[in-house]
Amino acid sequence: MFLKIRHKLRPGLTFILAAVLAAGPLIATPVHAAAKYTFTDVKTAYNMPLDYNYKFTGDTIASLEKDSKGAYQLYLHNWKKKTTEKVTSTNTFKTNLQLLGDSVYYYESTIEVTKQINIYPKKLVQYNLKTKKTSELPLEVNNPELLGVGDKYYAHSSSSYFYFTNKTTLETQTINDLGFDQVYQFVDDKFIYSKWDTGTLYLYDLPSSKTTEIYKLKENESFNLVASNGKDIVWMIDSKEVDTAGKTKNYFIYMTMDRSKAGAPVKVLLKREWVIGDRNDLLIVGDNYAVFSEMMNNKLVARGVNLRNGELFLLGERNRSADNFVYFNKDTLISRDANDYIVLRTIVRTP
Repeated sequence: MFLKIRHKLRPGLTFILAAVLAAGPLIATPVHAAAKYTFTDVKTAYNMPLDYNYKFTGDTIASLEKDSKGAYQLYLHNWKKKTTEKVTSTNTFKTNLQLLGDSVYYYESTIEVTKQINIYPKKLVQYNLKTKKTSELPLEVNNPELLGVGDKYYAHSSSSYFYFTNKTTLETQTINDLGFDQVYQFVDDKFIYSKWDTGTLYLYDLPSSKTTEIYKLKENESFNLVASNGKDIVWMIDSKEVDTAGKTKNYFIYMTMDRSKAGAPVKVLLKREWVIGDRNDLLIVGDNYAVFSEMMNNKLVARGVNLRNGELFLLGERNRSADNFVYFNKDTLISRDANDYIVLRTIVRTP
């Protein structure tokens, strides 16, 4: 999947103006957990600095990491058996690693790495974990930026153009009218995106070619983040509001909708006024949990929320570079400790 967010460390001064219309009724009230949330952490033997691409499934960690010569190679680590297999040994640029089912996907430059070139033409490579065979998938552009992979489609982008290719027929659909600085994610053959001109968050289902409106911004709101597990869509908006005393305040609001249920309402997970130090660069969604960032007691922390009942809980402080909570694999939270070792965290709820 690919994900794009808008980076901002404090409330912005520019907001999208849109007609007042919400997709379904809004249900508010975050629930602070009465239940107890604890964690079981499994530290792996694998050190993954920030500039490494890595994905996790079952016992396997697939990674793009530097070899002894400084070239990025594809490695497969079995974190339970503590074994490592080096798959490639080419002096090419590799990036945008994705892992789905039995296949690893990544972009690879079509020429060898040289100090004289900054942007490389790339191809899309698929490596099958079972057959150990490598194949190339067609692209619409020579310099793709983002990469997303679903069961039936794969997605890539260039500038404001997004291409969705059917793996079987190789037919490609294109979306290119999002506008400036919008949010989007490709997951499970669905493209979730906002449009500047309509101020609306949409879901486009590739297999059915059906577009659904998820949420339309109110006046002085703007989209900031979006993430999904394919079923639950979670998004963050900035909201500029005037209180009864005439003072303007800036809020961030996390909302969600369960798209598996017909007529499902939009629910508010958390609404809070911006404070100094707040960041909007973390939103990840697992099968039943989401994680986002918040300032608490003058510390930047990761907050968890139970998507089934709205309960909020604390996951811990974010580290100095704010990159220690990475993504979910189902409900296993992939994180990095202070020394860049991968840690697999299981969230345990006790009533």
